[in-house]
Amino acid sequence: MKSMKSDTKQIGEYKYLVTQVSSGVGLEAAARMANLLGPGLGAAPETGGMNALTLGAVLSKVLSNPALHSQLAWFVGAFGSCTQVAFPDGKTTRTLSDIYETHFAGEISNQLEWLRFAFEVNMSSFFATAQKLVKSFWAQLKDSSNSTSQNSAKSSGESGA
Repeated sequence: MKSMKSDTKQIGEYKYLVTQVSSGVGLEAAARMANLLGPGLGAAPETGGMNALTLGAVLSKVLSNPALHSQLAWFVGAFGSCTQVAFPDGKTTRTLSDIYETHFAGEISNQLEWLRFAFEVNMSSFFATAQKLVKSFWAQLKDSSNSTSQNSAKSSGESGA
């Protein structure tokens, strides 16, 4: 049986041990992440890299997604239940989901850093695979578009040269 990957990170005065979620929860996480990122991917350029303008368009689509709050709340619940928080006294450890509402109060930067770290532990393979799939999709779309325009030029009698 494979053991779950875990990693530790110091954020502020606390140490966080994040363990991967189960396969079923991971699959739901991937679906939820795709739901969040999907609208933004539609604003991504078909070719070339991202510049500040296109990155802004992508981010505005993701951040204006009506499901953003509920999806983030789900991720916090899923990842919080798999996170152990070691207190500065070196003796106390608690599950983050048990103390979440008060633990990050007034500490939004630490909260976002923990969430980023939890995504890294749990979803790094999702992001790597998604990047490959998006590149492949754009390449296929470009090939399809090129062959469609060549066929259109041939049928209209244009030489294409």
